[in-house]
Amino acid sequence: MTFEVAAGETLLEAALRSGVPFAHACGGRAKCSTCRVWVLDGVEGCPNRNRDESLMAERLRLADEVRLACQLRPEGELRVRRLVLDETDLVITSQLLSSPETRSGESKQVAVFFSDVVDFTKLSEQLSPYDVMYLLNRYFAQVGDIIERNGGFIDNFIGDGLMAVFGIDDQRDAPLRAVNAAIQTVATVDRLKPFFASMYGIDFDIRIGLHYGEAVIGTLGFAGNQRLTAVGDVVNLASRIEAANKDAGTRLLISEALHAQIADKVEVGDFVRVRLRGTCERTSLFKSSG
Repeated sequence: MTFEVAAGETLLEAALRSGVPFAHACGGRAKCSTCRVWVLDGVEGCPNRNRDESLMAERLRLADEVRLACQLRPEGELRVRRLVLDETDLVITSQLLSSPETRSGESKQVAVFFSDVVDFTKLSEQLSPYDVMYLLNRYFAQVGDIIERNGGFIDNFIGDGLMAVFGIDDQRDAPLRAVNAAIQTVATVDRLKPFFASMYGIDFDIRIGLHYGEAVIGTLGFAGNQRLTAVGDVVNLASRIEAANKDAGTRLLISEALHAQIADKVEVGDFVRVRLRGTCERTSLFKSSG
C-alpha cells in the first residue's frame, strides 16, 4: 500500500487519512507501542526520536529501525512494515507494555552458559522426591548467586539444568564474566561434594558448556506467563557443548568463539576435538577443570 504524508504530518495520521488500517490503542499519544513500524528502507529519512518516543523505545529496548508511527514525521520516502496486524498481535503488545523488564526482540552478542547435573536420573532414583528438590534448590541457590554476581541473567531452569546469558545489557566483558561464573560454579560444586556425600552417599557433579555468538533477546509467553529469554544457534550450540563433556571426560568446555574473546585474559587448558550432537564434523573445544 502506498500513501502520501503531508509536511509535518505523522506517519499514523497520514495512514489513517488514507484509509490504511493501523493499530493505535492509546490514540497516538506514545503511551503504547501498537502503532510501531519496522522501517525497511529510508531510515535515513527519519528524524531523531522525540522525547515521548525515546521513553517508549528505551522502555521496550526498540531497535533504531523500529519507530512509533504516531510520533514519526517522515522527511523522505519510506518503506515500512506494520508490526501489529491483528488481535493476537494487540494482546502480545499489551503484554510487552505490562513490565519495564520486557523486550520486544533485539539481536545481541552474548555468552551462553549451560550446566547439567551428571547422572541426574540415577541420583533421583536413589533419593526421595523431597531430597531431590532439596539437593537441586541448594545447588541452584548458590549457582544463581554466582551468575548474578557476575552480571549474568538466569534464563531458565530445565529440570536439573540451568541456562544463563551474559551480555543482555551489552557488557563488553560478557565472555569473561561467563568464564568466571563457570569456574566459580565448579569450585562451589567441589565444596558441596562432601556435604552431599555425607548426607546422601552420592557423588554429585556437574558439567558446563559455554558459547559466544549472536542471539535474539526478547520476551516470550502468553498472558500472565511471560519471561525474557534468548533464542538462536548460540543457545543450541551451548547446550551441545555442555553435553560434549560426557564424551570428553571433562567438566567445563568452552567454544572457540568464546575462547577467542578471553584468550589473553584467562589461562585455559588444552583443547579437545569432539563431534557435537547433531553435527557431522569434529569441533575444537577448550577444556578447563576450574
